[in-house]
Amino acid sequence: MPSTTTIWNPDDWEVFALGLLNCRHGALNVQKVPAKDQGDLGIDYYCNKDSVAYQCYAVEEPIGVAERAKKQKDKITKDLGKLQKNNVIVSKLFLGAPIKRWVLLSPLHDSVRRRMI
Repeated sequence: MPSTTTIWNPDDWEVFALGLLNCRHGALNVQKVPAKDQGDLGIDYYCNKDSVAYQCYAVEEPIGVAERAKKQKDKITKDLGKLQKNNVIVSKLFLGAPIKRWVLLSPLHDSVRRRMI
């Protein structure tokens, strides 16, 4: 069965993801984490209302299924490490509320290993 998959530029994916998050949480509840000074702390967007942090990640295509899954797993490991390392800054970002959920927002994950960590 043929399928169509959009190949996303990482910057375009991040903009598209913001639209999805605005629909889910409401535009006033989604905040962008600035990345120009000290990086993005492993978070691109956050929602204080629901205490959810989002990291957008589009692998540069074309790439095989196993390699895509490995790159996504490596991204998760790296960015969760950033969260731990910068927990004081992240806590201020979330106004002292703990993050209830961290989500890797990716346009495609087609490995059988759905739960990578």
